[in-house]
Amino acid sequence: MTMPEVGAQKVVLAEIAPGEKVRWLGKPDPAQYARQALPMVIFGIPWTLFALFWEAGAMQPALQGIGRADGPGMAFSVLFPLFGLPFIGIGIGMLTSPIWYRRKAANTIYAVTDRRALIISGAGTRTVQSYDRTAIGTLTRKERADGSGDLLFGPDTPAVQWGNSRRSSSNQTTPGFYGIRTVRQVEQLLREALDARPTLDAGDDNIINP
Repeated sequence: MTMPEVGAQKVVLAEIAPGEKVRWLGKPDPAQYARQALPMVIFGIPWTLFALFWEAGAMQPALQGIGRADGPGMAFSVLFPLFGLPFIGIGIGMLTSPIWYRRKAANTIYAVTDRRALIISGAGTRTVQSYDRTAIGTLTRKERADGSGDLLFGPDTPAVQWGNSRRSSSNQTTPGFYGIRTVRQVEQLLREALDARPTLDAGDDNIINP
């Protein structure tokens, strides 16, 4: 079950502190978000082929021994192919990773406030990652021809997790906003928030959805 679009604003407002203002919130495009899985898929192709090739070779003694008298050698030839099954499972997991990335995108919300950037993910157990000026570090924009793209934070930056998740500072991938439709506009809003420009302090809370 994914987080409804109409509930994204409610989720973000429940996470901000008193006096904190939301400047933008959005959700990643599932197709673009799944591009993160491309290296895993590429690596998974030879991995899975080799695992299947190994499994086929390991099964040959068992197949050739069908109908023969049982014995220690026969038992080993039957059990030996089982060791290859986990590697095949890992390969299938890598090849199907885009499906899981698309599902994760449907349960992810990005937000920019006048103090920090938020990445909220999960439908059941919710994970909230908060990046202030220090944690964000260097901003890197990867923009495509249609204006969409990714906004990445500095490498090896610690993420402070709140809510139902334990505090953690490790990230398997570079943190940031992936699959944003108008990445340049979001970058500008985030830079203004981090620079604490006066224009951000004027007016009431407003949420921008480019």
